[in-house]
Amino acid sequence: MLWQEVAPLLKGATSKEDSLLILRHYTNSWINTQILAEKARETLKDTIIDSIDNYILFIRKELLSNAFTEQIIKEKLDTNLSEYDYKKTYELIKYKFPAQT
Repeated sequence: MLWQEVAPLLKGATSKEDSLLILRHYTNSWINTQILAEKARETLKDTIIDSIDNYILFIRKELLSNAFTEQIIKEKLDTNLSEYDYKKTYELIKYKFPAQT
């Protein structure tokens, strides 16, 4: 358990007592998770553990692919138009907006 994991949890705490309760709850939860994970490693069949490991790798690759795709889309989708682009577009469609006198 690292401070970087715990610090964000304490932002909403209004008192020392709140901080201690949050830390105690988080620590107990973290310990329980560690114990359960260790017991699972000791008792589950290797095929199940391998299956879980493969699934984690698959999900990781999917998450990386999605993050990369989002980054490419953000880089390629430039929503800023130049003055030239505005004028060019206006010239193409100005007939749709007749001047009112």
